[in-house]
Amino acid sequence: NGMPGGKRGYNGVFNYIGRECKWWSSTSANQGAWGRSMSHNEGIISTTIAGKDDGRSVRCLKDQD
Repeated sequence: NGMPGGKRGYNGVFNYIGRECKWWSSTSANQGAWGRSMSHNEGIISTTIAGKDDGRSVRCLKDQD
């Protein structure tokens, strides 16, 4: 599951709350990091490089042993 928490932009303004899920991955890229996005009205997960000053959710997953 993913709750549509949106993101905080580099200027401190929150966007997409209630409409999109935006997560960080653990992989750095250029001046930012890879991220994932999912919209409430689309059935796809998109991959983007976002600046590290973007505020995105972090999703913790527990390893299943």
